[in-house]
Amino acid sequence: MKVLVVRLSSLGDLILSTAGLAGLSEGTSVHWLTSSEYMGLLDGHPRIQRLIGFDRRSGGVLAWLRLGVELRRQGFDQVVDLHGTLRTTLLRIVLFGVPWRGIKKRRWRRFGFFSFKGLWPQAWLPKPWVKEFSEVLCDVGDHKPDLTFLLPAAERSHPSENQKAKTPVFAVMPDSAWEGKCWPVEKYLELISSLPGSVAVILGTRTDVRSQELINCLTTRGLDFEDARGLSWRELAETLVRCWFLVSNDTGMVHFAEALGVPVVALFGPTSPFLGFAPHLERSRVVQAQLGCRPCSTDGALCYWRGEARYQCLKRIDVTEVRGVCTQVVRDSGVEAELS
Repeated sequence: MKVLVVRLSSLGDLILSTAGLAGLSEGTSVHWLTSSEYMGLLDGHPRIQRLIGFDRRSGGVLAWLRLGVELRRQGFDQVVDLHGTLRTTLLRIVLFGVPWRGIKKRRWRRFGFFSFKGLWPQAWLPKPWVKEFSEVLCDVGDHKPDLTFLLPAAERSHPSENQKAKTPVFAVMPDSAWEGKCWPVEKYLELISSLPGSVAVILGTRTDVRSQELINCLTTRGLDFEDARGLSWRELAETLVRCWFLVSNDTGMVHFAEALGVPVVALFGPTSPFLGFAPHLERSRVVQAQLGCRPCSTDGALCYWRGEARYQCLKRIDVTEVRGVCTQVVRDSGVEAELS
């Protein structure tokens, strides 16, 4: 069977959506349509026969329709839509007649959870997205994403061995596409300062403002750190498996690390793990403030607080608590060294 899978973005969703590939039959030929910026992330995946890239930034509607016409000529037996957007609806029209399967976003579940908070029935909470993606792709929802194909053979076999270095190394992702999902930079700085015997690896792109701000502060204080911004996906994977854990805002980097077997300490503010994006590794941990206004939205744009008090859900996450959770993650890993 020749299957076209459509998932363009974003980083976390794309990683979670690959989980179902493990459940496909060996005879399935998978052609994956994704955003050009993520081609390197999926390149070399053992279950993907061909990657098809589309530039979302420069490619408009006409370019998308032309791509659809070209895909129609290639004769797919089935299309699996893991995106569920207006763009893929247009593609479905162009590919009329080709069997189509797609995700169900069930936005009412999120809206109800945002509106009623803890009063919203647990049975009506959003389904974990990794299960939703897997069930649509292969009818089975118990698979986990795996990005270890990005690693060299030695690291792919024993990535956990890299965690036994004498000097504790941990990764930090201080930025996000949304201001309302970012733990304050000064708190990241305080956390790193409270671990003087460790080396922090700062992640992000070269244009991430908060990553640059944190690096400037670390340089000013003379603290040890490693600048790991702007790496390729493969280089990022090789960097992360050297780390004992990742401390991150609620971003796609959480899922990137976990797909490599690296535990995470995920900081949730306006969002919630119950929205379907909770970490899945046993050693991963979630830190969040207990506020009655949480969760409010997917990006913090609907924060009830105003002025300097905005984003209290993140500002009230205590550095001491995060440090304690990091220590526990290291202890649970069984490595001989401990955080200072």
